[in-house]
Amino acid sequence: MNLLAPFLLSIWTRVIGILPFPATQLVGRLIGKIAWLVRSQAAGVTRTNIRHCFPALRENDRMTLSRQSLEHTGCLIAETGIVFRWSKTKLDSLLTIVEGEALVESSLAVHRGVLLLAPHYGNWDVLSLYLGRFGVTALYDPPRIASLEEPIRQARTRTGSMLLPIDAQGLRGVYQALKKGKMVAILPDQVPTLSAGTYAPFFGRPALTMTFAHRLIQSAKPLVVTGVAQRHSGGFKIRLREVDKEVYAQEADVCVAAMNLTIEKIVREDPVQYQWEYKRFKKPPPGASRLYDD
Repeated sequence: MNLLAPFLLSIWTRVIGILPFPATQLVGRLIGKIAWLVRSQAAGVTRTNIRHCFPALRENDRMTLSRQSLEHTGCLIAETGIVFRWSKTKLDSLLTIVEGEALVESSLAVHRGVLLLAPHYGNWDVLSLYLGRFGVTALYDPPRIASLEEPIRQARTRTGSMLLPIDAQGLRGVYQALKKGKMVAILPDQVPTLSAGTYAPFFGRPALTMTFAHRLIQSAKPLVVTGVAQRHSGGFKIRLREVDKEVYAQEADVCVAAMNLTIEKIVREDPVQYQWEYKRFKKPPPGASRLYDD
């Protein structure tokens, strides 16, 4: 499988990359519907997360939200053709609305670094390709199938982004980029190790949340913004927004809580586009109940 995986990925992205955007969305939603009908693990985790994060919703509404969320996850899979194969010009044609670009440009122009928080929302690979124009540096977790690392890296860096592994050298590289007044992007809702995080509320439930962003903010004093590529019928809306001032707090607990609240506000605007199949609460605090079976 390790040797076959790059070939299968290449075939898939070539075939799906031929389709126009509306057809890609149809394929993606079909993938999501199938995942829902077969009661996949992703469907189970999605239902669990939504049940605990939206307790006030009626059961029928929660089921509808869960199904629609899986359809957006299916779109994420189908959009690999766009990420891997579409030219920059063709890709830019999908970016129908861009908000907050001037905010980032003005900070970088005076050599103040920009820390961009990109939650598991919409299509973060499309967001990364857009951010390539700023020479963004981002951390990445290598795929489990080692042979896929190179094609994935090539796809994600083809517009100018730089990827660094999540290790000591990569973390130093991120610090250095911010210190030099460049842009850095991280996934703020990635579940960290216990030693690298603290618990803060997320949709009313304690979630282990990284403190790395807090350390970067206190060390490099960057402008902090959130960034998403929000899917809609005509393409994607790139939305870059400055965070709440409490994210800049010296106290790690205050910063992390404000960061989670910022993400929560983004998600509530269109909850179906959040990746609810991700086990955000997989490391509960001592004494708290476990949400997932494994």
